[in-house]
Amino acid sequence: MIILPNEGTIYLIQTRLASGMVLDLDAASANDGAKIQQWHCHGGTNQQWQVEHTEMNCFRIKSVATNHYLTVNENLQVVQNQLDTSKNQEFSCSLGLLKGVEIHLKNNSKKVLNIPDGSNIEGKQLDCVDQSDQLSQSFYFTESIPKKLTFQNVRCDNPSGGSFFSNWSGDIFDGVNNGLGVVGGSLGLAGGVAGLVLKAGTAATVVGGGGIVLGVVGLGLTAVSTAFFVDKIASGEDDLFINLDGKKIWPTDKNHGSIKANQTLLLDVVLSEDWKNTNHLALYDHDTKIPFFDNDPHDLLADLKLDPNKCLWRVPFTLIVGNKTNQSVYSLTFILT
Repeated sequence: MIILPNEGTIYLIQTRLASGMVLDLDAASANDGAKIQQWHCHGGTNQQWQVEHTEMNCFRIKSVATNHYLTVNENLQVVQNQLDTSKNQEFSCSLGLLKGVEIHLKNNSKKVLNIPDGSNIEGKQLDCVDQSDQLSQSFYFTESIPKKLTFQNVRCDNPSGGSFFSNWSGDIFDGVNNGLGVVGGSLGLAGGVAGLVLKAGTAATVVGGGGIVLGVVGLGLTAVSTAFFVDKIASGEDDLFINLDGKKIWPTDKNHGSIKANQTLLLDVVLSEDWKNTNHLALYDHDTKIPFFDNDPHDLLADLKLDPNKCLWRVPFTLIVGNKTNQSVYSLTFILT
């Protein structure tokens, strides 16, 4: 299938890796040979790229900052250069993972742009390698930075006080490391599972329909296989309510809702129409206060902070969160549009 970005349109180009970084001209340098790297999005002109169509459904990618062109050099590294028809400056696209595209070199269509080793490191220079259908080779073109964050659904994998189990096998077709869509220091991010892409059947049952697992938070897991998922063998129920920055956002008409083990609730709650800052989301199990004994009776099930500059755009992503102390495990699915 031929995919051709729009002529003259200025794009941001995001990797489909869990880091959510974008193509970036190093330091907005005007020098020929300056590296094209990945960096967290700030929207500057050195992260803006204009498409110019050539012949046969191919195109060039020009830096808005310098008017120089994305080029694959003789070492198969991605740099910028002034326009030179003798150089590798023309590309074509095919479908990639997670609504992205693979960017092929015109002169050798088996070669595609790539983030080496699926790295999550800012400043990592792109290269051009053999196509292998990895997340590191899938990119998303967008004309604007999405800001509307919607909390799509919550799944109870294991309620508070239940028995927590994990399985070291699963149904996946791709895996990479590090979920930079999650911040919070002591929350205990386990990077081994981050970037896990699930087949449709597994995603529906394991993470409530999310397309990619960005990370595991608060479960004390330090070396989780990319094939990790939570077994559906828990029992019990939580009286769930959800806070954003200390204010209850669900449910809005009563003290709490109810969620059972293995149950998914469709929330469709818009957390923000203009998502700019890192915000704190917390899940609680509502308990009745006992006089003289409880100052704060509600049990914390899970909490995390989301950084919109470190999340994937326009594709559902899931975070597996929990509290190791009370063994609660939840899967939360979001989309930034």
